[in-house]
Amino acid sequence: MDTKSWLDVFLVACGGALGAVVRHVSNLNFNREGLVIPLGTLGVNLAGCFLIGLLFGWGITVGESRAKALVGTGFLGALTTMSAFSIESWGMAENGNRLMALVYVGVTVVGCLACAMMGVLVARWYSGVGVAAGSGD
Repeated sequence: MDTKSWLDVFLVACGGALGAVVRHVSNLNFNREGLVIPLGTLGVNLAGCFLIGLLFGWGITVGESRAKALVGTGFLGALTTMSAFSIESWGMAENGNRLMALVYVGVTVVGCLACAMMGVLVARWYSGVGVAAGSGD
């Protein structure tokens, strides 16, 4: 890799470190027991989607690779994957691929939920806790 590539890697790492810390602090402060939805996660996902939209709208994701590396890939990538998912879905729909955008949204949402559920089940199985743990019974 050349010097320019290493600088981009460094910028991604710096942005990622900050984004991860912001997400963690948000979760600590806003994801409370008994809430219907995790407000910290929802907040960073919504904010990340808004910010990636701003970057996209300003053309930064295309024109200014350093800003993209630091803010887009680094900070927003660590803060939330919803930002990338949302702008990709929007891009598909905007480019006339509305059906594929709907398929992508459906597969992503259902697939992520299914993978999360499978991860929980595998972890419970592996730890010997049992599948019914946490069911509220």
